[in-house]
Amino acid sequence: MLAPEIVVRSCDEMPEGFDARHSALWRHYHYTIVNRPEPDPFRDRFTWWVAKPLDLRVLRLASDPFVGEHDFSSFCRQGPEGSTTSRRVLESSWIDAGEGVLRYEIRAGAFCWQMVRSIVGTLVEAGAGKRRPGEMLAIIRSGDRAAAGQLAPPRGLCLWEVGY
Repeated sequence: MLAPEIVVRSCDEMPEGFDARHSALWRHYHYTIVNRPEPDPFRDRFTWWVAKPLDLRVLRLASDPFVGEHDFSSFCRQGPEGSTTSRRVLESSWIDAGEGVLRYEIRAGAFCWQMVRSIVGTLVEAGAGKRRPGEMLAIIRSGDRAAAGQLAPPRGLCLWEVGY
């Protein structure tokens, strides 16, 4: 019933009152980019194809300032009144997966709506030379969604793991 997109690797019986969303300690997302002149038709459904070469060193430098507790309103859609955009990011890194495939990994206690896609879009602009890695902290501190970059397409995003 889950189809090939969702795989259950294990399951445990949980105590009364457990809530899959609210009991989670952290969530770990992957965002995958095919970064080469030609697209990969076998990966297209689950990746963002970026033909322009991205500088992995710049991507890695630009991803560092996201670690820590920050107000991520520059990278989030407006939530319901009274909601907060403060989040603690535990990991923010880029992996060279080979064959022109780059993977951004981010782990945090929680995420705002569209936060990961907004961060990836902004980081890709840095990797393409349109922004400097040193701008990321200023964008975070600005609290202005207009200061951040484009929203990355949804197809590259994958909820990889949830920690309880």
